[in-house]
Amino acid sequence: MPGLGGFEWVSPSSKKVTEEESRRLRRLLKEFELAIQSPVGTSSLSGKHFNQLLDVQSWLAWHWLNEMSGNTDTYPGSAFLQLGKNGRIAAGPLWDLDHSLGCCITPPRSPRGWVGGWDPVRQTGDVGPWWAHLLAHQEFRREHRPYWREKRKSVLRWEDLEQLIDQVAAPLMRMGEDGESAAERNFRRWPGVAPRGGSLRGEIRLLKDWLKTRLAWIDGQVEQAR
Repeated sequence: MPGLGGFEWVSPSSKKVTEEESRRLRRLLKEFELAIQSPVGTSSLSGKHFNQLLDVQSWLAWHWLNEMSGNTDTYPGSAFLQLGKNGRIAAGPLWDLDHSLGCCITPPRSPRGWVGGWDPVRQTGDVGPWWAHLLAHQEFRREHRPYWREKRKSVLRWEDLEQLIDQVAAPLMRMGEDGESAAERNFRRWPGVAPRGGSLRGEIRLLKDWLKTRLAWIDGQVEQAR
């Protein structure tokens, strides 16, 4: 879903998709849009509820992970969708995260504030055609904030995220036989992309500070809106 609302086949490629398959997918997307735009959440074409047309858990995960990372290239700007084996539309996989986690933007994005200025908890602002409609439905809202709270107690615990960052960074800082780390060789080879903080360690420190502050800010917003 590149740009602002256009669609491209990725896997399989458009050359391998039959006209009938393309027609079925277009109808499914149309049904999905009609369902979320309906006050009762059902498609006027088939009577199906949006819960029958999309993989709700994948949409919740996609939304919260993009908000957690502060990904400015998300929502209608750049996203993948999948057609699951159950025939439902799934959000993801995540991608296009170069402008996220406070990185690669001048000035750096604040860890406070919702992506695009849209508040998904209080449903204010505007961020494209789908999410505002989805969160207008009580059925989706009922799972929205509880999903964040649940994940913050498990896979999104700060201690686990910090450990993951350290595990990924360790090989990059390990000294090679030439006396340099992979990170040092990288920055020497491409000096135009200098690390913030003067080194990879400095970059990691800034990343951790940004993410820890971001998590705390979202936690506060979610609890305030109880």
